[in-house]
Amino acid sequence: MAEPELRFRFEGVDKKEVAKFTVVYKDVYSWAYLYKLLHEWLADEGYCSRSDEDFKEILYEHMERPIGAEVFVRWRLSKEDIKSYKGLFRYDLDIDFHILGQKEVEVVSGGKKYKADKGEVEIAAACNIIIDPGGKVKKHWLGKHFYDFVFKVFLKGKQKQHEKQIQYDMQRLQEAIKTYLKLETYLPERELSEWWQKRDQT
Repeated sequence: MAEPELRFRFEGVDKKEVAKFTVVYKDVYSWAYLYKLLHEWLADEGYCSRSDEDFKEILYEHMERPIGAEVFVRWRLSKEDIKSYKGLFRYDLDIDFHILGQKEVEVVSGGKKYKADKGEVEIAAACNIIIDPGGKVKKHWLGKHFYDFVFKVFLKGKQKQHEKQIQYDMQRLQEAIKTYLKLETYLPERELSEWWQKRDQT
């Protein structure tokens, strides 16, 4: 898999890992389409913008190997609570892609030939809830004395709501990936179908 995270990335940050998953697929797919699909899904859900300049892709490495291309990609995305208690909670979503043995192939569908990719794709995602990411409470002259009370008592219920939202987002993200790759899914309705239907109606 990809290289380890930088040691001090979360230094001094109050965080909790809420949900994570890994999807592994070995067959035919379109890397360009999968990349675009996930970018669009994440933009729709508020984890990134559609601007390439603002998109937090911290690594894209493509290496040609005798068995096919090896690709490493890292996305470091975030989503803030803008509805209530603005600036007190943030979702940090990390997505790592690792592709092995990727080669271009041709597939036939409906009597037509299409270019596609074949290889092994591993997608690992983890989402943390970041508490008081900008130090709004911790750095306040009065709030810092009541930090534990604010987050462990007063806003405990609100944090639980955010954790449930993260779990739901991650479940739907995994569902979208598996639906595209045609792997087994667990939600009662297929996330990708809902997403495309939603986009077609706008």
